[in-house]
Amino acid sequence: MSLVTIMSELLRFLKDHLVKVFIGAIVVAIAITGGRHYLGQQHFGAHQEAYRQLKEVYAQEPAEFQFVMTNEDGTVFSNSFVLDEYFSQPLVIDQVEKIAGVPFAQTLSNEQVLKLYKTSQYRGGLAAVRNMSSDVITLRILVAPTAEENLKIAQTYRAYLQSGEIPFLNDKKITFLNEPSIGEKLDLETVTNVAMPESLSLYAGPNTKSLILYGALGLIAGTLLMLALLLLWQFSQHTIRYGFDYAWELDQVHILYHASANTISLRELIQTPQKVHRLVVAQTPLNDTESIPQLSDAIVEPDEIVVVIQSGTTTKEWYQSQMVLAQLYRSPVKIIHII
Repeated sequence: MSLVTIMSELLRFLKDHLVKVFIGAIVVAIAITGGRHYLGQQHFGAHQEAYRQLKEVYAQEPAEFQFVMTNEDGTVFSNSFVLDEYFSQPLVIDQVEKIAGVPFAQTLSNEQVLKLYKTSQYRGGLAAVRNMSSDVITLRILVAPTAEENLKIAQTYRAYLQSGEIPFLNDKKITFLNEPSIGEKLDLETVTNVAMPESLSLYAGPNTKSLILYGALGLIAGTLLMLALLLLWQFSQHTIRYGFDYAWELDQVHILYHASANTISLRELIQTPQKVHRLVVAQTPLNDTESIPQLSDAIVEPDEIVVVIQSGTTTKEWYQSQMVLAQLYRSPVKIIHII
């Protein structure tokens, strides 16, 4: 089967069903966009208070301080994740809130509500971030409604680090590089796993940009879906319409004949080249051309077998039976598909 023929027939198939594909794509795009809008509204409505509180907090400036930790043998302590995991424990938070006089447990709770869990890709508003090249650990505090309150919390955590009350740090030496201060010390272009306003973009509810994106994806998905459904429908039909509805061998001549646009008549096409005896097979009679309805009606062995397919009329069962019979002859086979 020729790849060029298949591609040209697929293009013809698309042109024939262009309106159906377009309407189907529009319907799917509307369904996907509408579903995304509805689910977004539902999700936003259910977590609206958590989103608004975090949006206010994340819009503030963080308070930060930096330090280096070393083990007894002089090696650098590099597990910064364990620090903010420990600092995020409810008992520790309760102690820090009492000393700093700033409540911030609700911020960490709302992060859980929005499923902003601590992972290697996201550390949240209370984050200990290690510089991979220098081993400097930055404790970044962005959990309070104001920068000044973030500073109070940072100062309390620094004092807590110095207190010696953290069990797994008893044999560690802590060297502070600076005092807690308001302002960003991290390069947020490279450090993207900490809390910032952009962290809430997925929870802000539907917006025009996201709806346009989902609409475009819906158009693509709808087009592919409609093409697949229409192809399945075509394959289920009993009659032949396109060149991919049936198969032929590479050593057989296969011709797509456009009756309305071809300058060569069907009779000339059938009779070229000249043969002593040619057998023309067509399921329904042809105008001005003698044919038989099936190969089993042949009386003598022909020099060439011409199988004529009439688009929308010739059945797949008839074609398959003629090709099975044609294999019993030693004659070459020419297939003419009239479009």
